[in-house]
Amino acid sequence: MNRPTPSDPRRLVKSASLALVATAAGAAALGVAAWLLDRRSPDLPVGDFFRDLSSTGNVPPLTGAASQLGLALWAAAAAVAGYNALRHARLGGRPAVARFLAATGVLSAALLLDDMFLVHEELAYPAVGLGERSVLGLFVLAAAALFVVYRRFILSGPALPVLLTACVCFAVMLGVDRVQEQISNQNLRYLLEDGMKFFGIVAWLTWVVLTCLRLDQPPPDADPR
Repeated sequence: MNRPTPSDPRRLVKSASLALVATAAGAAALGVAAWLLDRRSPDLPVGDFFRDLSSTGNVPPLTGAASQLGLALWAAAAAVAGYNALRHARLGGRPAVARFLAATGVLSAALLLDDMFLVHEELAYPAVGLGERSVLGLFVLAAAALFVVYRRFILSGPALPVLLTACVCFAVMLGVDRVQEQISNQNLRYLLEDGMKFFGIVAWLTWVVLTCLRLDQPPPDADPR
């Protein structure tokens, strides 16, 4: 039985030195950034970029809890798909699987950024002149392209009902958003719109995980050796 050999002390010292240098460089960069902001934009509330939402907005800690958890689930989906894409690309043999998972991870990351920074609602129009419907349409087209190009991996998987559940949840969310002025009960509107969005994200992450687990198995006609 092979026992683990003790680490080389010189390697530990080198690693610790690199960590200290990286930390010092990061602290110096933040200090320079703070100085430049004080010089150029003294009225810019830098703390708003770093502090948590409850402290910045002076609201209860659980404000936006479902939204924050949804962001974490988007990030998990992007990370799971991205990690498995890199692993399949490194192993080789099934490049189409790596491309499919990479595209899934990129779409998940894009939806995460859109949800995190309200891109389609607030940032897209002043930045690039795209309205809310245009940005949402681009996301729909991107998802449709993913489903069409990689339909072999999607339609043959047992997790297809989970993906369809996510699509239905997002469709309900978008539909409620279009007619929200006609819903007098605000609690009902939030449950239908944001609640269905949250369940859609949960279903999307579940589909990503199940799909990665399935694609991790060799194809039925693969050589068992």
